[in-house]
Amino acid sequence: MLAPIFSEMLLVLGFHPLHAGTVMIIVMNVGLITPPLGVCLFAASSVSGEKFEEKFCRI
Repeated sequence: MLAPIFSEMLLVLGFHPLHAGTVMIIVMNVGLITPPLGVCLFAASSVSGEKFEEKFCRI
């Protein structure tokens, strides 16, 4: 939802469109694999059949 707004803003600031898109994709992926949401972590734990706590909460 914010991609069109941020892309126009970054283009006005002088960023190359490919660089801006790459950074945007990397930032979204980091958000998907880290807590507190970690949507991809929950999907990986359900596919592997292991409990989320056993796989990702080792201290």
